[in-house]
Amino acid sequence: MFILVLPIFVLILFLLISFLVAKRNKIVSLLIAVCCTAVIFIPFRAYKIALLDPGLKKAIQEDVILKTKKIFIPQYPGAYNPSIIPYEDGYLLSFRVKSYNFLTLLKKISNVRTSYLGFVKLNKNFEISGEPYLLDLQSNTSPGFTGFAQDARLFRFQDQILLIYNDYGSCRARSCYSLFVTEMVEKEGRLVQKSPSRLLAYDKMISIEKNWAPFEFEGNLYLIYSGEPHLILKVDLETGVCKQEACTDVNFQWKWGIIRGGTPALPAEGQLFALFHSSFETPAYSFFGKTRGRNYAMGAYLLRNGYPFTPIKVTPYPIASLDDYTEDNRRKVLFPGGMVIEGNKIHVVWGKNDSSILISTLDREKLFSSMVSI
Repeated sequence: MFILVLPIFVLILFLLISFLVAKRNKIVSLLIAVCCTAVIFIPFRAYKIALLDPGLKKAIQEDVILKTKKIFIPQYPGAYNPSIIPYEDGYLLSFRVKSYNFLTLLKKISNVRTSYLGFVKLNKNFEISGEPYLLDLQSNTSPGFTGFAQDARLFRFQDQILLIYNDYGSCRARSCYSLFVTEMVEKEGRLVQKSPSRLLAYDKMISIEKNWAPFEFEGNLYLIYSGEPHLILKVDLETGVCKQEACTDVNFQWKWGIIRGGTPALPAEGQLFALFHSSFETPAYSFFGKTRGRNYAMGAYLLRNGYPFTPIKVTPYPIASLDDYTEDNRRKVLFPGGMVIEGNKIHVVWGKNDSSILISTLDREKLFSSMVSI
């Protein structure tokens, strides 16, 4: 919707301005407006792109999926990139939304990185059971509420509900992302921050930091910082300072790009289990000819539930339905952000193509039996 509204808005604006500038010459005004609108379309060019070569399409791990359901939030129809935890008699779902009314649309026009996080309650059937709401998030690094929070992970740590998200805040640059953590507490029927978010500070951070995946071990909070090498950070929640706890050289032999963070790692099969996303460049085609595109795939792995948290097994192929990877020739984004393990079922929430929320129920036994040793 945003892609459609923005050019229309700009077209009208430039028609009005150019109408005056051109001394009411309608033809000149129209030409100026059309040219300006064409320029506006450039950032939104549609890539036509293929994710998998034909020989690998049959190897997609579709058989481990029992069912997939779309979660639609009417108040925020473009919500995506969710996370989830058990909550009360159902679940708590976090989501991300780029804009939700005219004012936020204007903010989005002025800064494409504008983004908000929200919560909504689900019942046991993964149906919306409460009013969705957006979060007013503050941090200890910049004044006021952020309008740039992205891709949260919900995580139960002891008796706390933690929200870990990335934000670029006051620097207002694409090349500047950091991770923050905050504890959420209930107040008047909603979850709010107990105190401002703390920056997760690691002395070897780069300018763009995203997707650190949390897990708990012996009463402490840890983060999976990277997949290859498999680097683990230990978190001091009082200060936000993160220190390297373990680093293992590992070759996942995963053919679909560099493994990056996804869901929190939860206990399973006597170990820790997490889903991840990977991204990789691939040839793409647009109005401007051949270029480079980037696609995302989803997989899962087991890591040792103890120091040095070494990866043990990995899924041999991407997870999801064949349609999710091949239904059209446009860019694919499969972005897992949370899961709940219940008996022989694993419920995974994930964002699709930066535009929707899905939950896939996986057969636990089939999934783990399909994994291969690393």
